[in-house]
Amino acid sequence: MIYFKAPIPHTSPLTWTLRFALTILLIPGLLSCSSDDAEDGPPLIEGRYEREVFETFEVTNNISYGSGITQGGETQTLTLDLYEPFGDEATDRPILIYVHSGGFTSGSKAEALLLAPFFAQSGYVVASIAYRLIDIERTSEAATRAVIDASHDLRAAIRYVKANSTSLGVDTLNIFIGGFSAGAFTALQTGYVNDLEEILAYGGEDLVTYLEANGGFEGSSGNAGTSMPIAGVFNIAGALGLAEFVEAGEPPLFSIHGTADEVVPFNSCYGDGTGVIVEGSNLIHQVADQVGLTNELIVIEGGTHTAIIDCEECPALLRDFIFANLQ
Repeated sequence: MIYFKAPIPHTSPLTWTLRFALTILLIPGLLSCSSDDAEDGPPLIEGRYEREVFETFEVTNNISYGSGITQGGETQTLTLDLYEPFGDEATDRPILIYVHSGGFTSGSKAEALLLAPFFAQSGYVVASIAYRLIDIERTSEAATRAVIDASHDLRAAIRYVKANSTSLGVDTLNIFIGGFSAGAFTALQTGYVNDLEEILAYGGEDLVTYLEANGGFEGSSGNAGTSMPIAGVFNIAGALGLAEFVEAGEPPLFSIHGTADEVVPFNSCYGDGTGVIVEGSNLIHQVADQVGLTNELIVIEGGTHTAIIDCEECPALLRDFIFANLQ
């Protein structure tokens, strides 16, 4: 593991978010650099995927990718927002699927503005998904079921991307999944929990029954087929039921976590309001090291749950990791 210690810069908590929000107001312009036309396919852009080579981006909102039944019995249409480099001619691009935070009770796919403009302007595609939230009393049982539902919806989004890769202009070998807080829980669950014994270990027989009654690991949120493999997982202030769920041969893992996170533990504690003990990024990466899984952990010393907002270098470090792990 390459281990970074990132101090918290002395910037306003809104600096990172405002930077990207203001990007939306840019007038679509020309590419900042390009190469000569290739004989086959569109021209390549020097430095794409490693740095920001597009002046701006475009967003297509509310694309339907599936549907699911909430715990309260309501049918929910599942949608995503698609961020792309403006004017891009490439047709085989890596894609990041982003899952928002909110403790499985709230939040919005618009949260992707935290990272999506940066990655779209670097040549990537970003799909930010809405997923089913808890619409009943928030108990420990509802919380563990919510992780299953969210993982099912994420898997449906992965399958949607695979089934529509040509029209989306993406490379199915380079699908990365991740998110912040609850979204990171969801991505970690999807990437590393793939055995009924693992479900049993942290959720008991009732959660196994719930999983099997709702389509098994793949779920039934749409787009039949398999969601695996994926190219990697990124985790911003998330956790797993048990760190030992991470095994050799699974997708590469990149994490960012503050050591003073009061919501999701850097090590081990009760997850926010769930009554469920979870194991955070530090323990997860210790296991990843032990089993030889490709991984990096960015430790923000003294950082709280929202430390990512003040970590100006973190998006570039995530981009470096993704670029190094492109297939």
